[in-house]
Amino acid sequence: MGEVTSAARYQPLECPAPITRAASILVVEDHEMLAQTLALALSARGFDCTVAQLTGPETVLDQAARFRPALVLLDLNLDERDGRDLIPKLRAIGAKVLVVTGCTDLSQLAAAVALGASGWVSKAQPFERLLDAAESVLRNRPLLGDAEYEELMQLGRTRLEAELEVKQRIAQLTVREREVLWALSEGENAGDIAKDFVVSIGTVRSHIQGILGKLGVSSQLAAVARARLLLTPDDAPRRLG
Repeated sequence: MGEVTSAARYQPLECPAPITRAASILVVEDHEMLAQTLALALSARGFDCTVAQLTGPETVLDQAARFRPALVLLDLNLDERDGRDLIPKLRAIGAKVLVVTGCTDLSQLAAAVALGASGWVSKAQPFERLLDAAESVLRNRPLLGDAEYEELMQLGRTRLEAELEVKQRIAQLTVREREVLWALSEGENAGDIAKDFVVSIGTVRSHIQGILGKLGVSSQLAAVARARLLLTPDDAPRRLG
């Protein structure tokens, strides 16, 4: 399994099933125009729809705890943060989660399913399909067949286990090693980093060797590939010395 071959993952509505709980929807999306358009379209279908204010993960959870939505439409990329982290917390307050994303990485989408999402729909799909998918989830209609669900759960668990291993290894890095790793992931080489932070190239190379050892890889390319799973803007370089 590689990239997503079918951008929308849901089964079309057939005989409508009753919506047994308050049909309230919270839209968690950092593109304001899309968020507002979704809210208006879902409101026109009779749902109580609110757009979350995105000032941080805790703010989203606070709003969800107050609003108590039946469904959260969740973008995975929220101002360079991973929206997947919100899925189990949203599920814990009783909300179903439908991922609305431009992501085509099947393992990442599978990880969202493993964390509790009902499925996903691509932003590239016709708008009506997105609305139908949201309504399907609210009507307790499965978006995935049993076999596909099990396959995705396995793929998702594998992805999450790999991320946990990388997270544990990255936790061993010093602050300076994390900063150097971030700079490498931004395409800088050792010379660039040394110049930017006014240190010797030998110091930077020493940091790089420490990074490779702690991440268990033999090349900068492999280190960057691993780091991109988990590095955040908080790891952006500040000062080296």
